[in-house]
Amino acid sequence: MSTDRHASDAVSNEAGDAAATTADRAVLVGAEAVGRWLGVPHATVSQWRRRYADGDNPCPQPDAQISRWAGWRADRKAAWLAWDERRKTKQKAEPADYQADTVTYVGIDEVGRWLGIARTAASHLKARYADTLPPPEPDVVISGPRPISGWLPERKAEWLAWKESRPGQGAGGGPKRPKSAK
Repeated sequence: MSTDRHASDAVSNEAGDAAATTADRAVLVGAEAVGRWLGVPHATVSQWRRRYADGDNPCPQPDAQISRWAGWRADRKAAWLAWDERRKTKQKAEPADYQADTVTYVGIDEVGRWLGIARTAASHLKARYADTLPPPEPDVVISGPRPISGWLPERKAEWLAWKESRPGQGAGGGPKRPKSAK
């Protein structure tokens, strides 16, 4: 069984299949990369995680969980390949084969709740102010076709401070209007 924990030093930065970004942000691989390792679609990986969760050979547990998205360090590829071999031969797994200390992060949906706005509005604000007033950097990113950012729950105050530092309604942010000729 995994141990949910919230700690800033919880996940090391493993580049693997994902492009490395900042040194203090972990980049993990998602079900898409695991599927490539095993030669199956990412949906199959998700189905296996549910199907084998309570059996004798559970899938390797994720290193990070952001809402419904799971992420693994790239160096866990060997654990997935070994799991797949056990699955094919119907062998029982030992806890060391699949256990991980899963760190639970919050996604943009929870950040939106902190800010009192919808998830889509939080995403738009994050993108809108990326250059002028950057929001807090994510602690972890699960790579894939659409990268998923996650923040430790302890960073709620940082997000609220960012919200308060934003300019008010109608204060910049849009394109400059052309001056009318008089």
